Amino acid sequence: MNNNLFLRTTSFKGSFSILTHNDTTLARVKSQSLFGTRGLATFADSTIQFVPTSLFNFSSSIVMNDIAIGSIQPKWNSKVRIHLNGKDYLMKSKGLITRRFEISDSTKRVVLTLYSSIAWRYIGFNHRATVGDPPPSPSDLLMLLIVSGFTANMLHRTTPS
Repeated sequence: MNNNLFLRTTSFKGSFSILTHNDTTLARVKSQSLFGTRGLATFADSTIQFVPTSLFNFSSSIVMNDIAIGSIQPKWNSKVRIHLNGKDYLMKSKGLITRRFEISDSTKRVVLTLYSSIAWRYIGFNHRATVGDPPPSPSDLLMLLIVSGFTANMLHRTTPS
């Protein structure tokens, strides 16, 4: 996987596709609720479900092929803790004019950054992803893109810029 990855919105609810620089689709994520707290991702022969665990703070369980593999736990000040396949990440919202999301690992190294832009057609957001150095493994990167894209769209819908 290269450094030119895009998350392109496909509906006003926050659904999106993960695309390479030549428009090859790596995964599709379908938001199943208005505020983007429930969703389903499909890629290769796998599915990931985002299942809300709390009505009040948008926490979710991450379930892959019917096995719990992680969680999303929003914190105050537009920060989100992501636990995924035994690894911990922190997602921070940055910027006032141009919003971006930085995802760092447990050593505080930024492993992924999502740069947001408005998708007027769907009243949603597209994201351009840049990968940190050294990059995560291809499977970890795809999972992190799915989870952080879902989380970024949820934050766009539930928090002010």
